[in-house]
Formats: sequence, structure tokens, C-alpha cells
Amino acid sequence: KANDLFEDTKKFLFLCGASNNAILAPTEEIDECWHHFILYTEDYALFCHQFFNAYIHHSPMTPEEVRLDNGRMMRRTEATANAFFGSDNLSANWVYSSQPGSCGSKCGGSSGIAAKNVSSL
Repeated sequence: KANDLFEDTKKFLFLCGASNNAILAPTEEIDECWHHFILYTEDYALFCHQFFNAYIHHSPMTPEEVRLDNGRMMRRTEATANAFFGSDNLSANWVYSSQPGSCGSKCGGSSGIAAKNVSSL
């Protein structure tokens, strides 16, 4: 399961790097795995540089931003993932519970995460 989740996290990061700076939202499972990957800062920075020649930032959203988004990021992410990988090639890790991945109290009460700001290293 851990290997599958890490593969799905890398797929999500690929979408972030390939989606022309569109703001995408991971599922809760993918978000949690992304958190762990980022903690290995050298490995994460090397991965981003090697595959995207850029650093993919993890940017928490405020609860108000999540409310105003009204699920658009989830729908955009699902559509982008289906277009790139096909729905038959996406595991259960790609199913949203009710909203994008959440940091909960670890991110100051934020209830959503967006991948944005792909910037050069």
C-alpha cells in the first residue's frame, strides 16, 4: 500500500508540473504522503529538479479559500488525472472523501491544500 501511495503521490506531482500552473488539490491520502516526502528536503528538492527543473511548493489554503472554491480544484484535478492517466489507471488513493487533502490543525486550521507556484530552483 505504501508503494502504491508513493507512486500516486509522484503522479500527482507530475500533474502539478505538467498542468501549466493550474492549481490542483491532492486527496487526503496523497496529501499526507506528500507531507512525508517534503520532510526529506534534499530528496524532494532533487526529485523536483530532476523531473520538473522546478520546485513544486505545497501551499495550504485557508478555510475561506476552500469554501469559495466549492470543489472546483477537486474536479479540475480529477479531470486532469483522468486525461493524463485514464480512470482505469487510478487507484483508490485518488478518491476524495469530501474535500481536498487537509492539514487540519497542523496548518493553522486549513482544510485544503493546493499545489501551485512551480518555480525555478
